[in-house]
Amino acid sequence: MCTEPGEIYKSTDAVWSINFSFTLNNIEVYDTKGKLITSYKSTKTINSLPIGIYLIVSEEATFRIIVN
Repeated sequence: MCTEPGEIYKSTDAVWSINFSFTLNNIEVYDTKGKLITSYKSTKTINSLPIGIYLIVSEEATFRIIVN
């Protein structure tokens, strides 16, 4: 997966698997109202997230997953 800063990835399937094979500064999961659901501080593999998820790659290598 390309991880250029500012790129946005949108899920089109009911189940979407994101495999991180490198360490990130932070992974944050929010709902659409902006409430933080959970966060991770190390390399993680995330599976079975619902449809309508966005993966945003920022300049600081912070990944935010927005759950619609």
